[in-house]
Amino acid sequence: TPELTFAAGYQLVYLTGYLGNPYRAPQRGPLPAPETPPNERIRHNLEAMASWYVPATATTFQGFARFYTDSWQLNALTPELRIYQALGRDLSLRLRARYYLQGKTFFAQEGAARGLYPMGYLGYVTDDPKLSGLDSFQLGARISFALTAFERSFLSFVSRGVLDLSFDYQWTTVDSTSFGRRNFFLILGGRLPF
Repeated sequence: TPELTFAAGYQLVYLTGYLGNPYRAPQRGPLPAPETPPNERIRHNLEAMASWYVPATATTFQGFARFYTDSWQLNALTPELRIYQALGRDLSLRLRARYYLQGKTFFAQEGAARGLYPMGYLGYVTDDPKLSGLDSFQLGARISFALTAFERSFLSFVSRGVLDLSFDYQWTTVDSTSFGRRNFFLILGGRLPF
């Protein structure tokens, strides 16, 4: 309907070689034993979205859900809620809350990159935190400013563009990056359709 939208989708991906785990380069020489993930990976994604627009308040509520599973036995669930509020003709605000829950791969072993797995072990192994069990939360806000003021100027080609300023705060249960468990994101960007 003009106020209510629902969408669903499914994606199947087959990866082989390095693309199955592009997070870490193989280790060589006198370094600890290399990470050895399986050479193939089959991914399944199931997604759903519902969006409800309330004309009386110029507010849109959106809910997203994504379920992911793959042949490495990595399972993940990501629900997300968003609220869009028009603040006038050219200004809008988006608030969002996102949760991410992930299990670990069947070959994730803590300490593997330091060679702390059984002597002579030749199977698959990783201690990549992004392939271990974790959950994370993310809260964010974005202000968007439409450039419609340029409609009747020599810059009219940008009048359909939008400038965005976003701020997000994320915290997670593992150190999945060199930035630690708590992260702030400040993003200034824009969109210009052509």
